[in-house]
Amino acid sequence: MNHTQQDDIDARSIYVGNLDRDITVQHLRDHFDSCGTIKQITIIFRIFMQMSHAFIEFSDESEVNIALCKNGTAIDGYIIHVATKWINTRTIYVSNVGILHDNVTEDELRNLFQHYGIIHHIRIFNGYAFISFTTSASVDDALRENGTLLGGRNIKINQNMSPDDLQFHFQSCGGIKCVFIRDKNGDRRYAIINFVKRFSINKALRKNNTLLRGTQTRIQDQMIIKVVKVIIRSVPSAGLPPNQYIVENQLTFSGQTHELVKVKDIVLVSQLANSVLVKVQVDKYGVAQQ
Repeated sequence: MNHTQQDDIDARSIYVGNLDRDITVQHLRDHFDSCGTIKQITIIFRIFMQMSHAFIEFSDESEVNIALCKNGTAIDGYIIHVATKWINTRTIYVSNVGILHDNVTEDELRNLFQHYGIIHHIRIFNGYAFISFTTSASVDDALRENGTLLGGRNIKINQNMSPDDLQFHFQSCGGIKCVFIRDKNGDRRYAIINFVKRFSINKALRKNNTLLRGTQTRIQDQMIIKVVKVIIRSVPSAGLPPNQYIVENQLTFSGQTHELVKVKDIVLVSQLANSVLVKVQVDKYGVAQQ
């Protein structure tokens, strides 16, 4: 490995892929604790994707070599992929308005992008991929493929923001539990960063309007906003305020007790026979007896 490539490696951190989307920091800590002193664990996944990945930072470079031996081991039945963490100065993020077609292969991506330079590594996840080149000039050239058809879908190529970039940009604010990435209305992307401590949010808000890979950030405090899937049982009734609904939570509905939520936003998912399946953003929870 030459000096230029070595500069792109985070020497004290590892990448852990093929994790269940419900993986927790404690699960990862239990699995890698024997490798050395863990300073920070960051879990990253895209909403509605089944798998996730994580970055684990150790206190010493020698501990990374021990952790790399965990490649191919299992966590909760999933065979994990462990590798060195690359800093994304020479990496592009490939996705599209929906997801990459289900059967996209590394060879397909390599054939599409190999004309722009030497590809060091390709990582494919559910719906998106990261492609790392050996030079930043290759990245600039590869961006020309934005909008190209791959497997019958127009792909999106972006260097400006990836989960790694977000974690790196905000890690000075405090410990990060996980990073959620969402695509909205085609070209609009946004992220939700879940910090360990409340004071970290205040620090992160100070980064509003700062530049992240050449893009000006807009940061809002979304700590109390939660996204849940619900079925509306009835339109506002029984004297409820117009912005409150009695809803049936698909996972925890008991038949007698309903969650009473103050609705901030409703997005229609599908129309059913006797109800409407929606995603609801709420900022206040209560309980209403039927």
